[in-house]
Amino acid sequence: MKHDHVWQSKNFFWMEPVEILRKTGLKKGDVFLDIGCGTGRFAIPAAQIVGKTGKVYAIDRSRDALKMLERELSKLKDVNFSLIETDVTSGLPIGDGEVDFAFMSNVFHDIVAEGKTQKLLKELARVTREKGIIVIIEFKNRKGPFGPPLSMRLSPEKVGELLETWGFEKEDYLDVGEYHYLLTFGK
Repeated sequence: MKHDHVWQSKNFFWMEPVEILRKTGLKKGDVFLDIGCGTGRFAIPAAQIVGKTGKVYAIDRSRDALKMLERELSKLKDVNFSLIETDVTSGLPIGDGEVDFAFMSNVFHDIVAEGKTQKLLKELARVTREKGIIVIIEFKNRKGPFGPPLSMRLSPEKVGELLETWGFEKEDYLDVGEYHYLLTFGK
């Protein structure tokens, strides 16, 4: 279901992306997977945090968004990244257990609405290493000036239920602004 993404250019979190990534545990040397990366709101700071000893996989369906992200990442020194244009539910060209930190911001509700939840979670379970981290940022289940319709918004409990069926354990809940929450899961 299509909905307004005009909010993407605005600062709608009370925490900056670097602060969010550090607070949730991303560190130098990690392999970071950004699902639905767009133009890099989180992929760029992640690349700076993980440095040349880490790696960023940035995945999106939009070729235009990935081209913009590639231009920005190529300006950074000593970053290791791979841009992948694909629908994440059709399989990821990433090795088993390769990812330390899988991340989605305002993406999971679309995957659930498309009925592709199990395909995505199966892939996340495959590519995330033991003791890896999954971070999901989603819209709070209340009316706001942007984002998906209320019928598509997921409660933190619903997100937890879905991930727990694949063996991910909820570790933390963080309020990241008036319109968003963040959940952290361990594998």
